[in-house]
Amino acid sequence: MNFIVARLLQYLSEEEAFWVLCQIIETMLPPDYYANMVGVLIDQKVFKRRVTKNFQELTKHFETFGFDPSLLAFQWFVCFFTLNINENVSLRLWDLFMLKGIRVLFGAGLAYLEHLRQKLMDVQDLASLFMMFDQV
Repeated sequence: MNFIVARLLQYLSEEEAFWVLCQIIETMLPPDYYANMVGVLIDQKVFKRRVTKNFQELTKHFETFGFDPSLLAFQWFVCFFTLNINENVSLRLWDLFMLKGIRVLFGAGLAYLEHLRQKLMDVQDLASLFMMFDQV
């Protein structure tokens, strides 16, 4: 689907592309997700619990730096994995999002942490941790 959307957006003006994106977001997400951001904040907390449950060792490692993994969720969920993520991966996630809804964001975030797990465990300070997420 995103292949088609990506092709379509090439032929739209910036304003038209903006309104197509608005329509997608307003159709696929509950209003509290984008209007007052309560939905994002709740999902941020849920993501943190999932990370704590699924990645206990990594969570302990994050705690040594005072790093809260819910910060990642906020950035990823608000930007829909378009910031600092390979464009092809991002488009695939958008496809899945359109097919399966918001739960795809949780799965993508957890899969991303799994993919980076060993590199994250090797990081020794907070600055390097943030740089790792910016470079991938």
